[in-house]
Amino acid sequence: MVVNATSQPINYGELAEAISSPDYLTPYHVAATEKVRFSVPRATAVAGLPETVDPEQSYLFLNGRPAEEGGSVRYAKNGSVEEMVPMKPFEAYAALAKGEGVADPYTQFKFTNLIAQRTYHVATQGLNCYPADLETLPRGRCMESTQRQLQEAIKRCFVEISLKEVLKGHKALTIPGLCLSTHLDLTLFSTKVVEVPGRRIPEPIIAAVDVSIRGTELVVHRTRRTPWEDIGSVFDMAAEFPFLQD
Repeated sequence: MVVNATSQPINYGELAEAISSPDYLTPYHVAATEKVRFSVPRATAVAGLPETVDPEQSYLFLNGRPAEEGGSVRYAKNGSVEEMVPMKPFEAYAALAKGEGVADPYTQFKFTNLIAQRTYHVATQGLNCYPADLETLPRGRCMESTQRQLQEAIKRCFVEISLKEVLKGHKALTIPGLCLSTHLDLTLFSTKVVEVPGRRIPEPIIAAVDVSIRGTELVVHRTRRTPWEDIGSVFDMAAEFPFLQD
């Protein structure tokens, strides 16, 4: 699902038709001379944040083009959209966790449905462009520099969304060349400590992913993570995996 998070109008029919076309993107280079063409997505488009989140859907947010001095994350402490300013993602998350102000639609959606959750249940990705950029993008290989850069950015977004769909457990990840003689069941960990300006204690972030590897396929069975500013979930994770206490 394409979410128009910009103030620019969107032609839903033309955009969905363009993205759903098999020749919208050129084959994606993955290694040496080998190319892989993406499966044609079934695209729909909406304006603004979806009222409900469908775990079966993947969400691509069109964020517009950010100001040169900052990234795509924008925040307003007084809640006024007109007064939003660029902000670092973790600073925005800390403010949203306190219920202060508002962020741009993509940051708000990501915080509510990922950063503040104990499991990974929705695949979302941001793309810094306007609807018209996608609607007018030529099909096939683009020769103009700006359009070619946008094509590559779209491809990267598709790769990111595809990997996130693996993380949700919706499909297996095929790893060419990997063929283990034994089956493996593993728990993969990610730990991070984030320094947040204005806070004395940094924010701990822990994620655990249960996977199985059979032949050349990796399948995710379960995910859990520590929501932002939820110290109870950190203790729960440390109790389940005592080595995290070291």
